[in-house]
Amino acid sequence: MQDLTNMFCIFFRRNKSHRRFFKLSTNALIQDIESEGHENERLWDVKEGRLTLYNSRNIRTSAYTLYDIKDNNGQSFYYFEGKNENNLRLYIIGCFNLEILKDFASKEAFFYEESLPVLQKLDCLYEKSDQLEKEKKSLQEENSRLKNVNSNLRKEINNIKQENSNIKKEQNILNEKISKAEKTAENIKNHLSYRLGATIVALSKKNIVLLLFLPFYLLSEYFKYKKSCKNISHS
Repeated sequence: MQDLTNMFCIFFRRNKSHRRFFKLSTNALIQDIESEGHENERLWDVKEGRLTLYNSRNIRTSAYTLYDIKDNNGQSFYYFEGKNENNLRLYIIGCFNLEILKDFASKEAFFYEESLPVLQKLDCLYEKSDQLEKEKKSLQEENSRLKNVNSNLRKEINNIKQENSNIKKEQNILNEKISKAEKTAENIKNHLSYRLGATIVALSKKNIVLLLFLPFYLLSEYFKYKKSCKNISHS
């Protein structure tokens, strides 16, 4: 964008209300013309290719994009469109000759006919921009929702993996207990078989008195076996 210093401007809203003149003076100052101006238009600069206005506290109040340049009677008219901080659409037409700009603005029909095509084009662009912003916001919300769903699924998967790991640990412990119990039972079985066999052999070699002692001996071995099984169940 070319240097706008010393450009005379007419400011207005879409319905051509709030019209006022000012000058983009040097040192970033705005000079009011034929009015006291407005607090929101005290300083100016061109930032990121846009005409930007500030209040007296150097807080940005509105920004404008140059959309068109038209020649009239040897003078160039610069058409700016922008928004304030409340998203209200605002317009500026600039010219480096104040008298020609005033004459242009005084011819209501000419002013309207000249500016209307540009404003209509800007309205269409803004409608598309607003629609794109809505779609962008909707996509961002959907993306955020999907991220939350994905995060929750990951948590559930991790919980299932942890539960599965715990189950495997418990299963391994149980298998170890069962294996230990089976070995102990097998040892007891072998021990009883051996003792029973040994007893029968001994009785066959001795007298009948030992044979009468056999039931008590077997009962004693049975209680030992029962006690061993109980110890296994508690281990």
